[in-house]
Amino acid sequence: MVTQTPLFLDVPSGQIFATIFTPQQATCTDHWVICLPPFAEEMNKSRKIIRDQAERLSQQGYSVLIPDLQGTGDSVGDFSNSSIQQWQDDLKALITALKVNGVKQVDILAVRMGALLAPPLAMSFPDLVKRIVLWQPALSGEQLMTQFLRIRVAANMLSDQKETVKELRAAILEDKEVEVAGYRVPKAFLSQLDEMKLSTMELPHSTRIGWFEVASSAEKGLLLPSKKVIENWTSTQASVTADVVVGEPFWAAQELVTAEALIERTCVEFGTPASALLDAMPVNAANNEQERPLTFDCAGQRLVGVIHTPSVPAEQGVVVVVGGPQYRVGSHRQFVLLARDLAAAGIPVMRFDYRGMGDAAGELRGFEYIEDDIAAAIDSFMEACPALKKVALWGLCDAATAAAFYAPKDDRVDGLIMLNPWVRSEAGEAQAYLKHYYLQRFTSKDFWQKLLSGDVRVGASIKSLMQKVRSVSKRSDVSGASDQESQVQTDAAPLAVRLEQALDQATQNTLIVCSGNDLTAKEFEASVDSSGSFRTLLSKPQFVRQKLASADHTFSSQAWRAQVQNWTSGFLQRKPAAGKALLVAYHYPPVKVSSGLQRSLAFSTYLSDHGWDCSVLSAAPCAYEQTSSDQLKDIPASLKVTRALGFDTRRHLSFKGRYLEVMALPDRWISWLPFAVVAGLWRIWRDKPSVIWSTYPIATAHLIGLALSKLTGLPWVADFRDSMTEETYPAPGPKRRWFLRIEQWVINRCTYAVFTTPSAVKMYQERYPHLPAEQFVLLPNGYNEAIIKQVEEQLSSSAGTSSKRRYVHSGVLYPSERDPQCFFKAVARLKRAQVISADDTEIVLRATGHDELFAPMIESLDIDDIITLAPSVDYRLALAEMMEADGLLIFQAANCNHQIPAKVYEYFRARRPICALTDPAGDTATLLKEAGYQAIYPLDDEDEIYTGLAKFFNEVECKQAYIANPEVVGQYSRQSLTGDLAALFSRCMK
Repeated sequence: MVTQTPLFLDVPSGQIFATIFTPQQATCTDHWVICLPPFAEEMNKSRKIIRDQAERLSQQGYSVLIPDLQGTGDSVGDFSNSSIQQWQDDLKALITALKVNGVKQVDILAVRMGALLAPPLAMSFPDLVKRIVLWQPALSGEQLMTQFLRIRVAANMLSDQKETVKELRAAILEDKEVEVAGYRVPKAFLSQLDEMKLSTMELPHSTRIGWFEVASSAEKGLLLPSKKVIENWTSTQASVTADVVVGEPFWAAQELVTAEALIERTCVEFGTPASALLDAMPVNAANNEQERPLTFDCAGQRLVGVIHTPSVPAEQGVVVVVGGPQYRVGSHRQFVLLARDLAAAGIPVMRFDYRGMGDAAGELRGFEYIEDDIAAAIDSFMEACPALKKVALWGLCDAATAAAFYAPKDDRVDGLIMLNPWVRSEAGEAQAYLKHYYLQRFTSKDFWQKLLSGDVRVGASIKSLMQKVRSVSKRSDVSGASDQESQVQTDAAPLAVRLEQALDQATQNTLIVCSGNDLTAKEFEASVDSSGSFRTLLSKPQFVRQKLASADHTFSSQAWRAQVQNWTSGFLQRKPAAGKALLVAYHYPPVKVSSGLQRSLAFSTYLSDHGWDCSVLSAAPCAYEQTSSDQLKDIPASLKVTRALGFDTRRHLSFKGRYLEVMALPDRWISWLPFAVVAGLWRIWRDKPSVIWSTYPIATAHLIGLALSKLTGLPWVADFRDSMTEETYPAPGPKRRWFLRIEQWVINRCTYAVFTTPSAVKMYQERYPHLPAEQFVLLPNGYNEAIIKQVEEQLSSSAGTSSKRRYVHSGVLYPSERDPQCFFKAVARLKRAQVISADDTEIVLRATGHDELFAPMIESLDIDDIITLAPSVDYRLALAEMMEADGLLIFQAANCNHQIPAKVYEYFRARRPICALTDPAGDTATLLKEAGYQAIYPLDDEDEIYTGLAKFFNEVECKQAYIANPEVVGQYSRQSLTGDLAALFSRCMK
């Protein structure tokens, strides 16, 4: 009877995961086989075959060890810190432990890249390693890595980012971060692997080699390069048996395949060992309280799983259901990393292989037939973690669909997290290809260049296109099944229909995440869009939909994985629904403005984390003077956004640029009012919100909030941000009269008036003394951590290496409120004094909005070689520029002392030195001082600016400039600040 034992082992690099197969219960033999695994995704696709081979060898009398090398599989560490030398040291430590504890012989089964690790081990243990069996061995580490790097090159073929293998290799060797298929390739690993060639490796003379390659026909024979290596080894007296086995290339197949002929040939090669039983296991399990391997029974077959436990027991956990050509580790270790992050957040997780997958026994059944496996996993999970009461099922692709099919049948399941659900049908797949793949190809410049140069196989491309067109023209009446389970055919309804039915029966809260660059996700979205009932179902409050616009099917970049982890954690930890809110915001994507829209976007994104379901009422894009699609992807997929028609009086309702002033009172977007009120009433009728929120600086938005609150009686939070009127603003005239009137209407009607600075709150409390002081609330601006993290992931690793120091101001410079003239003069003096020069200093004023006014000033002062007036860029590019700058600049005049530029909080998070040109008595200066910043000088004092800039530039150059600590910065995360808004909404309901 074969016993399978998953465990962690102590090695020099830390702890690695291993699976041991022994031929008899609770004992083992003195003849072992160690499997050296393939690299990256080849391990995912090979795992089941390797497991079956280990079981068969164990039945013949061998003890078999399958280790996950450091930074791979279930082992500790990250691949970005791995090296070939470390792997070899760990393997040597394992073999040494076997030898010390009575093992007489250790044979090696090496798969693909594992072949490059085998000869050095044999040379280190010539008296112990007598036999090596190689499966489709990689002959050269350099060639293997080139093939791996081509994955990234191919993935970027349709994008504007063009890379070559040579460029990627150079970047890695320069120690830059290069991510390929979800793996960050370290410099040491590449440089060591590049040096490895089988043809130059020595073997002990007595070593017996079995060399097996897989081909579609035995007549094809061995590959020519393989023959040369074999001839070289034979000449050194090594005994080599080479053979071609008929089968599929299992290490590269799109779906799981079997390799029975290869397994049988390997069993024959190893034969029956003349082994003896050992009294005890020669390796001992390491103590790992956070990650516990286990085996459990399902219908008489043993399944393997790993449980991740938090430091404090929890009542809710997550079961990761595996699908596709993966096992419990996931592509690029996604499931391992997810589980570790969730456990660190206090959520226990179980990952497992169902029958026929990974390390589990049994035959592959297909994702529609794994209900018993999921039930057995939940049973084992709850037995191992007694505090558990409920679990959520997490699945990608067909595993997401399998989880949805199972959920309605088990009361222990209280949540579903589904990534790119599988609803494949022939017609649906073809339609997705036509709409997304072919359209993208035909609009690609690269495609037409290749076509004209003859690099495109026109006949094959046309044939493929016509096949897709014919598939779309047919109605598919049977459900599509993934290739791995196509052996099981059903007469049921289409898969999309059955998924809709399952979700309709389920009562669990459900998170659905779709990739923007994935045909499986496109097909699911098309299925939803084409079905009114499916759309209606997913609009219910229990469903949350998110979309990661640029992500691929498996979310293979670290930034995409992090976002999925954040959404998963937030969904699992979200509070019970507290209510619904209607948010009225003119500034909302796709409008292109400075940081003004980030407040409404963040609130609409994060209110759900605090128990509030919200919808947004905004303006149609035609109302915006400038638009950008940059932040459309940041709008949650599940968020309802209603865009009411509105016009810009100056652009749409004028004659030769002239119009009556009354047509633009209180602002140029007053035409938005009637359409928005009607749309808002419809939204209120549909969603039944508990509170209305509107936001300035577009006064019409407050008029809409006022009208909706009066017509419905709903409580209303008026977000003023800054003051609406002041002694000198607006200037005397009709606009000022309108603003004063609107301000009074709003203040006297709203439940709460919200401002972003303490001085503004105090001003309005004094201006309206007849109202309760608590009606005026402080809710500062902040930064969006999720977006900034994405930007950080994409920043060039060479940032900050330039010898020229770069200082940036990002955003509008108003001629009055942020007048930079004294700053210009101070810079000119610094240049004349040779404190700075164009060779060492660059000052970028990004998107001033008044370049035509400032350019002559800069030129007249002869500082146009230092100061650059740069155009507006998309939000993420602006953030990246902030984070790569050597220093950041703030401009704020004394007449705005009760205001704080929203960009200050993004400056905080960028963690760069800050120099503020503002009144030391104002709110901006107060905020900076509280955060620890001291480089603060009056905007209208040229001498102080001159002295202050010289000091600031010197501190930056000497790396002595102050940067606020993360604890201070963290309190201004918009995700956290949204909690304050949610609390305010709850107070409205009381």
